[in-house]
Amino acid sequence: MGELAPLTYLKIETNMRRVMERLDQRTTEFAATSDARALATAAYDIARAKARLEIRYKPQGESKVRVTEQVADDHATLATEVERKAYEIAKAKNESAKQSMLNLRSQLDGLRSLMSSYRSLDGGS
Repeated sequence: MGELAPLTYLKIETNMRRVMERLDQRTTEFAATSDARALATAAYDIARAKARLEIRYKPQGESKVRVTEQVADDHATLATEVERKAYEIAKAKNESAKQSMLNLRSQLDGLRSLMSSYRSLDGGS
């Protein structure tokens, strides 16, 4: 097996810059996915409320049809299938972007620790 090249200050610094650039990109992506998630959440909540109100207060001739909460919920679930899927996808993308950003932060912390150790051992040269 080949030996690993020695760790140098320049290698650590280069990796830190690379991770910081990726973190900056992921932070921007996280902001965008957060906006998309908020919009999808609002669209789903509004569509669900409309569907529940529609079934519960829709007049049938002269009298209103009374339905149970379960029937209203079932109707809303069926009526908001598209919005729910969009919400779940937006939520998953947002969680993924957040996790990616947190992983990069951890990598950066590790590189900072390496840099600190390298400086203390090498005298910072």
